[in-house]
Amino acid sequence: MKDTDQKKSFYVRRVVDGMAHVAKRCHWCGKLHQVIVPLDDVGLDYVPQIPCGRCDDSRVFGH
Repeated sequence: MKDTDQKKSFYVRRVVDGMAHVAKRCHWCGKLHQVIVPLDDVGLDYVPQIPCGRCDDSRVFGH
């Protein structure tokens, strides 16, 4: 990863019923997309790692 990738790669657009709607840049393909995660998990490292639908395959999380 380049140094430029260390900056915050997501932001919370809104919170609905304790779920944060997060706009983020896909770690794998670089496209912007939205994910919904529990508000308590927003600060965790895994949020930037969530792939977009196009990149959501078995290689990403090793399932």
